[in-house]
Amino acid sequence: MAYGGGFGGGNMQQLMKQAQQMQRKLQEAQQQIAETEVTGKAAGGLVEVTMMANKQPVAVTIKPEAVDPDDIEMLEDMVLAALNDAVKQADAEPDCFDMKYIEPLARLIAELSKLPSVGEKTAARYAYAILNGPEEDAKALIDAIKDVRENVHFCRICGNYSEGEICHICEERKSDVICVVKEPKDIVALEKVKDFKGVYHVLGGVISPLEHVGPNDLRISELLARLDGVREVILATNPDVEGEATALYLARLIKPLGIKCTRIARGLPEGSVIEYADESTLSRALSSRVEL
Repeated sequence: MAYGGGFGGGNMQQLMKQAQQMQRKLQEAQQQIAETEVTGKAAGGLVEVTMMANKQPVAVTIKPEAVDPDDIEMLEDMVLAALNDAVKQADAEPDCFDMKYIEPLARLIAELSKLPSVGEKTAARYAYAILNGPEEDAKALIDAIKDVRENVHFCRICGNYSEGEICHICEERKSDVICVVKEPKDIVALEKVKDFKGVYHVLGGVISPLEHVGPNDLRISELLARLDGVREVILATNPDVEGEATALYLARLIKPLGIKCTRIARGLPEGSVIEYADESTLSRALSSRVEL
């Protein structure tokens, strides 16, 4: 596989050098911020709150004339006002991440920031790790991303991830019991248990009016087309509002066909304490009780 000049030769060395210089500047800026103090004031300076620029409180100073034993609430309000003023000043301090990135690094950070739960600062740390790590690791990452995008598809039967037209579960197992899940990653979790020997069906989501997702947006028709010869359908959508609504909708479609339709059990997790369980969980645990 061929790679662009950005990962080889003098261009790579120059990019590494620029990134290391920027990283040193970043560390210096972080140190400067750590040593910067800001002070918020209230009531004309009767109450002062001092904190570091990273919003770590350092001290609270209250002048005697600010203290009125008969009006403690007023003092509390002044302390809160001074704290808020200090926070505003800390926010006004220059952010060490406001500096300009070189173009290739900025592009990498922007792409990494598109990943779930990855902000600019986290993306920048990932980008520096890629740059400062071995070149073969960067190439391996490129290969892995390219491989998964080109070779992983959806199984045409169940909707699970597969390298071929049909996944290994659909090819190897009996299809008389189908477990219905929201997403392919749910199959990974269920397979870790190693107790289920049937096949799966991925809906590709759940019914959610707020997100404008209805039954026609899910793989429900494909599920109904698979029910010939099936003796049980297990509904394993998440136990939240959307998951419950989807399970109820599917049950109303499947049960009239004379097929057993079950819902995964819910209740107290292993090792939990009844005292700290919420009412909904306890109610589910009681209704799903089993005979010993």
